[in-house]
Amino acid sequence: MLRPRRPSVLFLSVCLALFSLIGAAATNAETASRPSEGAVHDADTAPTASATSPSTPSVTPTAVVERLHAGLLRSMTEANELGFQGRFDYLRPVVEENFDLGFMGSKSVGRHWKKLTPEEQQVWLEKFTGFLAANYAGNFNAYDGESFHTLG
Repeated sequence: MLRPRRPSVLFLSVCLALFSLIGAAATNAETASRPSEGAVHDADTAPTASATSPSTPSVTPTAVVERLHAGLLRSMTEANELGFQGRFDYLRPVVEENFDLGFMGSKSVGRHWKKLTPEEQQVWLEKFTGFLAANYAGNFNAYDGESFHTLG
């Protein structure tokens, strides 16, 4: 009997990083394309192109992925000293810095996100962030010469 092969943790981490970046780009494009409240739309008062173009991200996608890789490698190389809780405590800020958790967390709930109160959304995002950090802490728990190579 054939069993489906589970995707590797590395593959999943790269996918999550890409989804996060795509979400951030979509959010920036959406925000930039919306007219501001009370905007006047005639030729005399139209904003200039530079005022309406989306802002350039301060960090490149490659830099985001490499920061994540550096955090994961440190967690792996210091796994024995840190233990699970130490890896979790170290990786939680790495996850918070390198993922668009608002986008990812809202998409994980789907259409029901809008039904949640702001307090419920915040609780969900805290739990979701903790889940990601715990998943990384549990899976990146040893080092045997592994390395990451960013293509792109």
